[in-house]
Amino acid sequence: MDKVLKVKDLAYGFGSNILFSGVNFVLERGDYCTIIGPNGSGKSSLLKLLLGILSPISGTIELFGKQVNEFNEWHKIGYVPQSVYISDVFLPITVKEFLELDAGTDVAYYLNYFGLEGFLNKRMSLLSFGLQQRAWLIKAFAKNPELLILDEPINGLDPQTYHKVNELLNDLNRNKHITIVHVSHDIGMVSSLANKLLCMNNRRVYQHEVSEIVNPQDFECFFGNQQLFIPHHDH
Repeated sequence: MDKVLKVKDLAYGFGSNILFSGVNFVLERGDYCTIIGPNGSGKSSLLKLLLGILSPISGTIELFGKQVNEFNEWHKIGYVPQSVYISDVFLPITVKEFLELDAGTDVAYYLNYFGLEGFLNKRMSLLSFGLQQRAWLIKAFAKNPELLILDEPINGLDPQTYHKVNELLNDLNRNKHITIVHVSHDIGMVSSLANKLLCMNNRRVYQHEVSEIVNPQDFECFFGNQQLFIPHHDH
């Protein structure tokens, strides 16, 4: 199968603080990888490294066979950052202008899917956080990407939209074979959508097939007030 993402011996930190090291994993076309871990473990930083927004201390990242610093086919990638609220000070634009910044071919379809057609001429700053999150999702999906990188994309969404997002991700992954990297705190989603799992904790990143997840055993991966028990093995 086609390799979409390859990470080898990746390490990241700032100053003398090493956030994580020794990260190795490969994602092929159609993989759905969920990333879990406690707050501060480096989940968002890892996604920004994959996108070339941050630079690693060491290691390499390849996107579609190219080093990330040489990659230039960004139309292949849709990205939803974590909890970015757009104010007039930050970016004084309308919803329509926001979506046109990186216009995809299916904007009209996803505007309808997420019920945002009536908000096109509204300033982004006047939308609630949940509605802004819908705009970020439309922007990412409308590009018809080959790789989706999602940083807690369901934050701030109402239950109905939350289920619509999960249904859409399932369809895009299983029927269109779009590769997805998804930071989530939703344990149920791990087993229902993903086939691969990265668990980040204690400066390490452990990779699993979701089929390996069993009942509580020897090791624990903590995040928030929840616990997911997974046996970790070094690869």
